[in-house]
Parts: sequence; structure tokens; C-alpha cells
Amino acid sequence: MGKLIRFLGGAAVGAAIGTTAAMFLAPQSGKDLQGRLMARREAAMAAGRAEAAARERALRAELSARMEAQAIKRHALKD
Repeated sequence: MGKLIRFLGGAAVGAAIGTTAAMFLAPQSGKDLQGRLMARREAAMAAGRAEAAARERALRAELSARMEAQAIKRHALKD
């Protein structure tokens, strides 16, 4: 888990540095660049939300299956 956190932290720092460099070195106007960056940020956020929702559904399904298996096991032990 620590490696994942360090990786994500490094990726965030790298993204921030890249964004800063792009803003200073881009041949576009500031407003055009801001619009593009905002659109990309929104797309990334939407993708993240979709992935989080999918992962939540998978985890809830796994939890439900485990709880059902546990209930079946308890019921079998009573008989």
C-alpha cells in the first residue's frame, strides 16, 4: 500500500510540474490553455468517478456474496 501511495504522490507532483511547464511554454493564449486544461481535468474527474463507481459495485457484490456464503454456512451448521 505504501508503494501505491508513493507512486500516486509522485504522479501528482509530476502532473503539477507538467501542467506548470505547459502553461509557461505553450504557444496558445492563456484563456485557450485554461479551457483545454479545464476540459481535460473534467474528463479525468469523470473517468475517476466512473472507475470508483465500478469498483464500489464490484466490492459491494463481493461483500454480498461473502455474507450470503456465511449465512448459508451458519444455516448448514444449525441442521
